[in-house]
Amino acid sequence: MNILIVDDDRGNRNALKAHLSRYGHRVETADQGSKALETIARAFRKGAPLDLLVTDLKMPGMDGMALLRSVNLQWPQMGKVLMTAHGGHQVRESALNLSAEYIEKPFSPELLIQKMETFQNFKGVNHVEPI
Repeated sequence: MNILIVDDDRGNRNALKAHLSRYGHRVETADQGSKALETIARAFRKGAPLDLLVTDLKMPGMDGMALLRSVNLQWPQMGKVLMTAHGGHQVRESALNLSAEYIEKPFSPELLIQKMETFQNFKGVNHVEPI
């Protein structure tokens, strides 16, 4: 899978990238929403579209919800996962309304894999090996 991880916390980005890359996924990262949109647009222009966006909620500038809304308008076929340590029922419902899976931090890599498999089963993307 081609995955984009968006989080302003470098440690979180690097840890997720390392886990997912180990199993053959092509993982790109961005530290904010505007850079994520540039990365997604570039990937689609190059003919190597991203399959999945994994984004944090709280980030400077464009937050995760605004990023999800923009992705839904421009690339509705992308899978989306919102991760946050600042969740709750309302945030979860907002994410689901934007066709995104929802994960509360901290989470195990296995939970992210489960969310990825849900998307893959729906879209017919190749199987994800567990971390």
